[in-house]
Amino acid sequence: MRKLELDKIKRYLKNKKIIFAAWNVERKDDNPYQNWYLPLKDLFGETIIFDTAKNYFRYGKILMNKKLLNLVEKEKPDYVFFLIIYDEIDILALQEIKKKNPRIITLNMFTDDDWRYEDFSRFYSLFIDYPIVNITDVDMKSPYIKDGIKKLSLSFGMNCQLFRPIKIKKRYDVSFVGRPNKNRVSLVKFLLDNNIDINVWGDGWENYPQIMKAYRGRLPAEDLVKVTNESKINLGFTIGGYNKLQIKGRVLEIAACKSFCLLEYFSAYLKYFKEEKELVMFKNKNDLMKKIKYFLKNEKYREKIAIAAYERTIRFYNKSLELLDYFKDIKKFEKNLMRKNLPSVIGVVETISLDDIKRGDEFLRNKISEADYIIFEKTGNKIDHPFRNYLQQYSLEKSGKEISCCDYYVSSKDLGNYLLFKARVAFATLKKKDFDSCLKIEQIMTTKQYFLNNLNKFKFALNQGKFELINDKNTTYLSIPLVSIEKAPTLNYEVFKRAFQMKFLDNLYSLYYQNKIFSSKYLYRLIFSSIFYNRFLLRIIRENLSDKKKVFKLKKGI
Repeated sequence: MRKLELDKIKRYLKNKKIIFAAWNVERKDDNPYQNWYLPLKDLFGETIIFDTAKNYFRYGKILMNKKLLNLVEKEKPDYVFFLIIYDEIDILALQEIKKKNPRIITLNMFTDDDWRYEDFSRFYSLFIDYPIVNITDVDMKSPYIKDGIKKLSLSFGMNCQLFRPIKIKKRYDVSFVGRPNKNRVSLVKFLLDNNIDINVWGDGWENYPQIMKAYRGRLPAEDLVKVTNESKINLGFTIGGYNKLQIKGRVLEIAACKSFCLLEYFSAYLKYFKEEKELVMFKNKNDLMKKIKYFLKNEKYREKIAIAAYERTIRFYNKSLELLDYFKDIKKFEKNLMRKNLPSVIGVVETISLDDIKRGDEFLRNKISEADYIIFEKTGNKIDHPFRNYLQQYSLEKSGKEISCCDYYVSSKDLGNYLLFKARVAFATLKKKDFDSCLKIEQIMTTKQYFLNNLNKFKFALNQGKFELINDKNTTYLSIPLVSIEKAPTLNYEVFKRAFQMKFLDNLYSLYYQNKIFSSKYLYRLIFSSIFYNRFLLRIIRENLSDKKKVFKLKKGI
C-alpha cells in the first residue's frame, strides 16, 4: 500500500515545478546542495535553484529579494522551498509571493529549533505554509503545536544516493569533518597530545595553531564520501549553538557510507539508533580515547556496528523517501494551505516619546489608558518594519513575558542599513554592562503594567539612552531586525566588533562585484561617516582587507 502511494506522488511531482532558495545551495560541498537539492532534482519535473548567499553578497538584501520575486513571477512554480538562515528573505517577500499567486505553496526547513524557536522560527513559521523542522532534540513539534501551527513535518534524513559505501582501503585511523568550536578544538588537541592519529578537515581550523598537526584543509565535495569510507573511525561532535547538545546530520552521512561513527554522547540519538548495536557514544575525553583504542583493535565489531547503522539509515532515514512523505502530506492539505492567515493578536500598542515623558506622569497615564503594550521613540529617528508591532506583540502574548526585545539596524540616508545588532546573541556573549550599552529603548516593546511598575527607569532610559531592565526572566527575544535607528551606541572597539555585524561590508562586496565601488557614492560616504561619526568603520575595513578569505569573497561576490 505504501509503495503504491509513493509511486503515485512520484508521478504527481514529475509534473510540478519547484524553486529551491537556500544559502550556499550552489556549493557542492554543503548540506543544502547534497541533502536537499539533489533529491529534489530527482523528484520534480523541474527544480530551479536560487542561491541566497551568492545573490545576497552580489546584489545586497533588497535587490536579492526583488530578484527572487521576479524569478517566482517568471517561472510560476508550484512550490517555493526555503532554507532561511536569518532575515535574508524578508517576511514581506514571503507575503508578496502569496499575494502574486495564492496557489504557490511555500516550505521552509527550520534548523536548531532547540535554541532558535522562541526568537526566530516562531515568527518566520507564521509566513510559511509548510514548516519542516530539523530534529535537534527528541520532540521538536511541541512548540509549534502549542502555538497553533499543526501542519509541519520533522526532518531526519540523508541523501543515500550520494552518501554510499565505497570499496576502498581504510587509510585513516580517526577522522573529523566539520567546523571548529571551543569543545571540538579541545577534544582534538587532547587526542593529539595522546598520540592518536586524528585527521581534521573543514573551514576555520587554520585559526588554531595547536591542532595544525591534524589539519588537512578544506575537503572538496567530491572527496567527502571517499574520506568517510576511508576512515576506520569517524568522529561526531554534538555541542552546537549556545553550547547546547544537538543531533547532527553527520551521523547519518557516516552511517549511509556503512562506516563507523564514534559520537559525543547525547541521549536524543537513542530514539533513532540502538546504542552499542548501531551507534557508539563517548561521554568525556578519557572515554573517547579509550573507545578509539578499543575499536581500532576490534575491526570486526566495528564493522558489525557500521553495517547495522547503515541498514537502519537506508530503510528509515532516506532523504528521498522523507521528501515524498512531505509532499504527500502537502497534497492532502493543499487547499487549506492556500488560505493560511496570520493568527490574530489582541491589544492596543501605544508609542511613548521623549516629549511625552517631559509632559509629566499624568499626561503619560492618560495617553496609555487604552493601551496594552508600549513602544518607544526618542526623536523620531527610527524606522519600523511594517510587521514590527504585530510580531513583538505576538512574542509577548506567546511568551507571557514583560519585555520583547528585537534586533536593530543602524541606518543612515547615505549608507542604508550598515550595522546590525543581534540582541539575543549579544546577551549570551557580552558582559552585562557592555550588553546594556548596546541596547536601544527603540527596540523594546513592553506590557503597559510593566511600564507603569518601572516608570522611572523607563523615563531614565528615554532621557539618557541607557536601558538596563533586561534579564533572563522578564525578556523574550525576537531575532529579526524590526527597527532601524540612526545613531550607533558609543563603545570601545573590541565591544563594537563583538556586538555588531558589519553590514556595510556586505554592501561593499555587492558594489565591488557590480563594478560600482568607485562609481557609486557609497564608499566616499562611508569614509565621511567614519571620520565624523564612527571612527571604527575604516579600521574594520582595513582589518577585513588583510583577511584573505574575505578578500576572496569581495572579488567573487560570494
